[in-house]
Amino acid sequence: TIHISYSLWESVLAVHMTNMGIPFYDYSMLWTINGVIIIIGQPLVSKLSPYIRLSNQILIGIAIFGSSFLLLIFIRTLPFFIVDFVILTIGETLSFAGLPAWITQLTGVERAGHYQGLYNIVISVGRAIGPLYGGFVIENSSYQLLFLSAFLMIMVTLAIVGVKLLHIHRSARA
Repeated sequence: TIHISYSLWESVLAVHMTNMGIPFYDYSMLWTINGVIIIIGQPLVSKLSPYIRLSNQILIGIAIFGSSFLLLIFIRTLPFFIVDFVILTIGETLSFAGLPAWITQLTGVERAGHYQGLYNIVISVGRAIGPLYGGFVIENSSYQLLFLSAFLMIMVTLAIVGVKLLHIHRSARA
């Protein structure tokens, strides 16, 4: 659900913004902002490891990332798109880079390669389905419903992962 949603920024958001009268150049500049935040943010995020458990960092990052889609429902001007994209990128920076390490923690080193491969497959499937899903929802409803559905998909997935994580931690203590 994360990569289905993320692909919406790479596909339908450009059309949405230009339909609102925002030049494509400004949409393109959002990706420059994304790159700068990631370059600056990654070293800062790596300093969090002594203070916050990796799983919590990832869950918080995904919640921040997901919230950016809820905000998209209300945004109509470039400055607010910029703020929302910064929120999305902060969530991305907190969570995406740590996912492979978290997979290794959860699966163990001996099975990590298999699950890393599955993770890469899931990323590719999300990127393939996202624009198709986005086009379908927009054609049959609205951008607002698309953004709401992306937010809800991410939050439901996050809740499922959170419950499973609690179960894993409780089992490990027992």
